[in-house]
Amino acid sequence: MNLGGRQDLRLHFVISAGLKLLSDQGISTAIGEFKELLDAGRGGSGFSFIDLAADRAGIRFAEIAADLNGGSRHLQNLLAGDSREQLFFPVVADLPENMPKEEFELRFGGVNSAAYDSLVREIDRRIDACQAYRK
Repeated sequence: MNLGGRQDLRLHFVISAGLKLLSDQGISTAIGEFKELLDAGRGGSGFSFIDLAADRAGIRFAEIAADLNGGSRHLQNLLAGDSREQLFFPVVADLPENMPKEEFELRFGGVNSAAYDSLVREIDRRIDACQAYRK
């Protein structure tokens, strides 16, 4: 199964979920951002907020799946017999991607900028809206 119509997003999602289970969320998030910054450099595919969204959704999925206070049961019940990706994966088609370093810096200034934080908050809002993560 692909996510967002792309196999690479499935890999971002699954690897980030695995990293979350093995580490702290901050480390998993930092690894995803670092990978995108590397992609923005020379010879890379460019910075992708779509990939970052897949990373963050994978982390969130792992958090809920590992929650023994009802989160894991919620996911099991929700996904039993229904594997539509919109249940656990946000809409990503309109997010910027394939940005070379120069374009990323021009548009966002870096990962510590208000513009970057705003788009990451929008990604998190979309993830929060998925039925799997609603409280």
